[in-house]
Amino acid sequence: MADKPRTVQLSLFDSVILESEQLKALESPKEAFYNIWLIREPGPGFYIVKKESGTIHKRLDARSWKFDNYILAKHFYQEKILEKINTNRKTRIYHITSY
Repeated sequence: MADKPRTVQLSLFDSVILESEQLKALESPKEAFYNIWLIREPGPGFYIVKKESGTIHKRLDARSWKFDNYILAKHFYQEKILEKINTNRKTRIYHITSY
């Protein structure tokens, strides 16, 4: 007996990228990158901040954080960028290159 086909609920609305930044560590021999997005998901009051980082050869890490409030999501997004471009940072310093 064959399995029944699965039904999938489709959203009427797509995710919308509200903001994005592309950062690169210019001093990195392996060309390290850090990409970050602020995304509005379908439905009321649902936001995601997503990031990917790695080198030119490989994406090493991907993470996302969910928020039910735009202001909190935007603040988190901005803080992540400021943290990465801080010239007083003791670890790798990134520079905004954008898309």
